Parts: sequence; structure tokens; C-alpha cells
Amino acid sequence: MSTLRRLPWTDEGRPAYVPLGDGMVNRIADAMELEILAGALRDARRAEDLGRVAGASVAEFRTVVAWLAHAVRDAVNVAVLRGERLDGIPVDGPIVVEGLVGQSVQAMLDGTD
Repeated sequence: MSTLRRLPWTDEGRPAYVPLGDGMVNRIADAMELEILAGALRDARRAEDLGRVAGASVAEFRTVVAWLAHAVRDAVNVAVLRGERLDGIPVDGPIVVEGLVGQSVQAMLDGTD
């Protein structure tokens, strides 16, 4: 039985999988993961830029928080997807769920944040 890779998109709200390999769908998924991370980096840079503005308003800082939350959520999602492909490292094991940070990440993944 071959190993399956969970894709960074869904099939009508359900997880989508493909056999792990170097085929076209895997290459598209790799490219999409890279684009997701690039978008997260852009959000973080925009937040840094606005954070340097002395007269930034509360509304602007709320926007920054939204950008950063989006960036973190996307980066965590890609990290989890990639972690699922590593042999012997359970994504739902103690590395992820122990401690305050781990609990926060798990809550994000569960959609209970």
C-alpha cells in the first residue's frame, strides 16, 4: 500500500489525498504550499511595515493582527501537511498538543480558536 499525501486543498470540504510521489498533482501541491508560505511571508512583511508607522490607528493595528493571524494559520497548515509526510512523527502527538503554544495551535487546527 502506498503512502497518501493530504493536499493543501479540499474536495467539497473533505480532505483530498493523492499517492505520494513526483507526479503532476504532487508538483502542483508543492507549488501551492510554496505560494501559501510566500503569501504568509507577504502578510508578515506588511504587518512589519505598518508596525513601523508612528501614527498608525487602532483600526490599522487590528488589520495587522488579522494579517498575522492569517500568516500563522497558513504556515501552521503547511507545516502540518509536511509533517504528515515524515515517517515516525505523529502530528497529533505530544510535540503538537502539549503546552500553551501547542494547545493554541491545536485549537486553530480544530477550528475552536
